Amino acid sequence: MTNYHYYDSFCKLLIITVITQCFQYITMNPFNYCLMQSNECDHDDCCLNILPKTGPICDPIPGCAAYFQPECCRNTRPVHTDYGIMYGYAISLDNEYGYQENSKRYIQIWKGIPYAHPPTQKNNLRFHRPIPPIFSTEKYDATYFRSSCSQPNLLLNSYNSLNDQLKYPHIWYKHLSFEQITNEANNINEDCLYLNIYNLYETDTLVTKSITNNNNNNNMKRYPILVFFHGFDHLIGSANSYPGHVLAQLGIVVITVNYRLGPFGYLSTNIPLSENNRNINNNDNDDELMGNYALWDQIRALEFIKEHADKFLGDPNQITVIGHGSAAGDIALHLLSEKSGRRKPPLFHRVILMSGSDQMEGGFIKHVNESAEYARQLAHQVGCDVSSKRSMIKCLRSRTATELSNAASKTRIHRPNWLTRPWAPTLDYDFIMNTPDYLWNNGFYAHIPLIGGMVVDDGVFHALASIYELDLPLKDWNLLNNTHESSIDSQLPNPNNQFTGITYDIMRSGFMEMVKNDFALDPISVTNSLLFQYTYWPNRNNSLSQWKMYRSAWTDRLIGSGLHKTLNYHSNLKYAKNHQFTSITNQLLPINYTHMYIFAYQSINDIWSKLIGIYPGSELQYLFGLPLLQLHKTINEINQQWLIELNLKPPKYQYSQLDIQMSQYMLIFLKNFIKTTTTTTTTTTTDTTTTTNNNNNLQQKLLNNNLTWSTYHIENRTYLWLNYIKINNSTLNQCKLKQNYKLYEYTYWNYAYHKALLLLPRYKILINKKLMHLIDNYELLCVFILIGLLIIINIIIILLLIVYCRRRKMLVT
Repeated sequence: MTNYHYYDSFCKLLIITVITQCFQYITMNPFNYCLMQSNECDHDDCCLNILPKTGPICDPIPGCAAYFQPECCRNTRPVHTDYGIMYGYAISLDNEYGYQENSKRYIQIWKGIPYAHPPTQKNNLRFHRPIPPIFSTEKYDATYFRSSCSQPNLLLNSYNSLNDQLKYPHIWYKHLSFEQITNEANNINEDCLYLNIYNLYETDTLVTKSITNNNNNNNMKRYPILVFFHGFDHLIGSANSYPGHVLAQLGIVVITVNYRLGPFGYLSTNIPLSENNRNINNNDNDDELMGNYALWDQIRALEFIKEHADKFLGDPNQITVIGHGSAAGDIALHLLSEKSGRRKPPLFHRVILMSGSDQMEGGFIKHVNESAEYARQLAHQVGCDVSSKRSMIKCLRSRTATELSNAASKTRIHRPNWLTRPWAPTLDYDFIMNTPDYLWNNGFYAHIPLIGGMVVDDGVFHALASIYELDLPLKDWNLLNNTHESSIDSQLPNPNNQFTGITYDIMRSGFMEMVKNDFALDPISVTNSLLFQYTYWPNRNNSLSQWKMYRSAWTDRLIGSGLHKTLNYHSNLKYAKNHQFTSITNQLLPINYTHMYIFAYQSINDIWSKLIGIYPGSELQYLFGLPLLQLHKTINEINQQWLIELNLKPPKYQYSQLDIQMSQYMLIFLKNFIKTTTTTTTTTTTDTTTTTNNNNNLQQKLLNNNLTWSTYHIENRTYLWLNYIKINNSTLNQCKLKQNYKLYEYTYWNYAYHKALLLLPRYKILINKKLMHLIDNYELLCVFILIGLLIIINIIIILLLIVYCRRRKMLVT
C-alpha cells in the first residue's frame, strides 16, 4: 500500500513537472530559451556560449539572426555582474575589418548595459544624482540598444519653416555630422543611463583559454579600455551612434556611454556665492537643485567600468577617456575634480579632448547667477510658477520629458540660441571645489597624458545658424537647393553646388549681430576690429574666401581659443601637483604629457565639406574606422552590409582609398597612445594583439616615414597637422608637426575682444545700456541729437523773443 501511494505520488509529481516544463517551453521567449545550457544542439533555435578553440556552436540567437548571416553571429559568454547576467552577441571575423564563417576571431558586443537606476520622473529621480542599479541575478538581454537620453525633437518636418529651424546649430550637427543612427538610437527617454561594450575575442589566445578557468582569473590577459562620451552643446547625441567594431579589433575594449543631456543633466537653481555658503549636504531637494547631474552620471559610468573591467576582458588600470564636443569640456573638468580625475586611485589614466574644453564658451558657466536664471527661463517656457523656488522645482519635475527637452533648445537670456549655451557645468563646491581657472592656476589637476585637438571648421554650424538669423533673401544666400521649401523625409535639402559664399556686407552684418548680443558698448568699433581680423584682404570681393574667414572666426571664438587655454594650463608644469619626474643631465625635470592636433582632412566624396569646410564630427568616422568596414565594391552591397550585418545606417558616400589611409593613420596613433602612452606611428613592441599580414603591409605603406609626435609647450605650441591630399593620382602625406597654430587669433579672443566690448564709444551717450545695445550707428545718433538740440535752442530763442517783445510792448504802453 505504501509503495502504491509512493508510486502514485511520484506519477503525479512527474505529470506536474512535465506539464510545467511544457508550459514554460510554450510561454518562454526565444531569447531565454536560447540562453539555456545544454550539452548538444538540437532542432530548436538555441545557442551555447563561445568555447575555447571551438568558437560558438548551435544556431544563432534571434537577436543576431535579425541582422547577421546565420553562421556569422553567435551568443557571447555570459558576464556575471551585480546587476544581472549579461548576454550579448559575437561577430565572426576573417580579417581586421570583415566577417566570415568558421573564424577564430570575434567581436563581442553587449548593448544597453545599465550602470545606474533609471533617473526618471516615475522613480522620483529626475534632477537627482545617479544611484546604482538594483541588484539582480537574472539573465539580461544585451543584444539591442536601449533608449538615448531625452533631447529636442530633431525632425525637420516638425516645424513650419525650414529656415527657422536652421537657426539652431544642433539641427545642423544632427543631420550632417557622423552619427550612425540606428532604429534603436532614435528612441529617446529619460530611462537612458546605459552603455555599450565592444571587445576582441580570439579563441586561440591565452585570453580565451583563461576565461573558462576561474582559478586563473588573476593571470588573464586584459585589454586597455577606451571610454567615449559624445556631445554637442550638451543638448543632443547618443552613445548608440558610435560603433566600436574596428577599434575593438585593435585589442581595445571600447565602451560608449549615454548620460543625461540638456536640463536633465545640467539644470541648476543654486547660486554658489562661496564655499562657506554652499549647501552643506550637497543634496538635491525640493528647495534647491545643485546641477552637474551629467557629470555625476559620467562618474557613475566610470565606477561601473572600473568595477567590472576584468569581466569584459578590460584592464581597470588602463582606462582612456575621450570627450567629443561639449563632452570634452566635461572631461577637462574631471581632471580638476577630486571625485574622478584627482581621486585616489583615479577613475581614468589618459584623456583625449576632441573639439572642446572647459575653457571654451559653454564649457563652464562662469557667472554665479546665470544657471539660476536659465532655470527660471525654462520654467517660464513650460508654464511653471517662478515666484518661489520650491514651486518652480515641483512644477519642472511634473512636466513631461518631451516638454522640457523641446523647451531647452530655445532657452536663452537676451542672446539668440546660436550663441547661448545654457546647459553646462556649474560651480557646486562638491564635484568641482572652485572655478576651473583657479584650480588650473594653482596646480589642482590630474597631471596625466592628454591629447587635445579640433577640426579646422569646428564652429561652422554656429556660423551657419548666425547667417540664417539674418533672414537673407535667397539671392544673397544660396547654400541649399531652393527647390526644397521643407523636408518631408526629415533630411536636409541637398547642398547647392553653385554656392557663392557670402559678401563683405553679410560678413559685417553677422559680426554686428554677434557683438550686439555680447552687449558691446561700442558695437561699430568692435565689429570693425573683427572685420580687420578676418577679412580676406588679398581680395575682399572673393565671397568664398570671405565665407571661409567668417566660419574661422566662429571656430576660433567658440572652440579654438578655449582649447588653447586648457592646453596651456595642462602643459604648464610650474604649479602642477604630484607630477612625475625624469632624470636628465642629473636634474629632475617634470614630464610634459600634453599633445595637440588639428584635423584638416577633407574627403573628396563629401559634398558638404566642399561647401562648409571640415565640419565638427566629420573626423569621428575616421577615428571609429568606418572606412575600413568597406568590404564590397558597389554602393548597394555596402548598404546591404551596413543595414543587415552591422545594423548601422549606410555612409553618406562611398569611402575612397584616401579615406581608408586617413582612418588607418588615426587608428595607429590612437592605439599606441591608449596602450603605451607613446604618440608615434611606429608599431609598439608591447602590442601582442593578433594582426594579419594585410594589416602589417598597410601599416608599412602608410608609415614609411616614422613620426614622433612632440609635446605641446607654451613656448612653441607644437601640434600635429592631420591631412592627406591627392595630386596627379599620387597620395601626399601631409601629416606633419607645426607650431603656434592661430596664436594671434586666439590671443585676440581670449584677451582683446573682451576688453573691446567694454570700451565706450567716441561720443559718450548717457542712456540706458540696453537702449544703446539696440543702436547700430552712433554717428547718426549724434547727428539726430545735435539736430534735436538745435531745434530746442531755436524754440527757446523764439520763446525768449516772444517774451521780450511782449515785455517791451508793455513798457511802451
